[in-house]
Amino acid sequence: MHVTVIEDEAVNYREEIVSETYDPETGEITREVREIPVWESRGAQMFYAETGVDAREGDAEDGIKAAEELMEAAGWTVVGPWEATPTSCVATVEYTGGYRHTVEAADSASEWAPAPTEDRVEHSDAACAEEYAAELLRQWAKEYRAPLTDADGRPAFRVRVRPQSGDAVLVTVTSSRAEMTAAALKVARESMGLSDGWLAEHLGKTSRSVRNWESGRPVPDDVRETIAELLRQTRETVQALVEQVRDDPFAEVVTYATDPAYRLAHPVSPYPASWHRAVVAQVAARAPHIRITYAD
Repeated sequence: MHVTVIEDEAVNYREEIVSETYDPETGEITREVREIPVWESRGAQMFYAETGVDAREGDAEDGIKAAEELMEAAGWTVVGPWEATPTSCVATVEYTGGYRHTVEAADSASEWAPAPTEDRVEHSDAACAEEYAAELLRQWAKEYRAPLTDADGRPAFRVRVRPQSGDAVLVTVTSSRAEMTAAALKVARESMGLSDGWLAEHLGKTSRSVRNWESGRPVPDDVRETIAELLRQTRETVQALVEQVRDDPFAEVVTYATDPAYRLAHPVSPYPASWHRAVVAQVAARAPHIRITYAD
């Protein structure tokens, strides 16, 4: 008999309604939902061994006992009941053994290579591989004070944790958690002075879709990419203005009270006047000596 530990993967998601409200004036029903992953054991092979029990003539209980002994020796603990299938017996396991790790750095092309450091963590009280990796990243950040991300929030470092024996990766933890959550989407939109209506039109979606994403529905990949590009353009505009006014003690920055006024001055800009005011606010935070006025 053989024993194999296979990583679970989320192969699908199902929706669970968290709350539901009804607007009697419009007849609209608003639901807040969350996505529940559906797991299947179809990921990477984490552990493999042969029990020595004959698969055709051996007893299943003997095979299970031998499998548990082999897994426990390698740091894997059975945490659920064994269930019989037509061709095997399966159970849920967790890794509870010791760890080894590598720290890797990303280059300009986001390719990973070993980081220029020696691993010096000799003891850890971490309860799981994720905590162990997080401990290492915090130590790295404190000791080396290197930027943890690039300007777009992409991670600059990662820790890959493996069992004490074997090359399977238990977990990979990066130096950035800047994924596009519902809260991150709303913060990004509001930081740029954009309404949900403007963003919906820019995305070719409905305002309701934007509200749903900001309430907890998964943000689609294309929306994440668009938000990242809007943030990049906003950041570049802010930086350019800061460079213009940084060394001028009499600097004055003009902004716009209305969309028509902004459009008159910047006819090809896709943004509303509220975006420009948000840009100027960020400039003022970095160059507080400037004078801000409205266009005539």
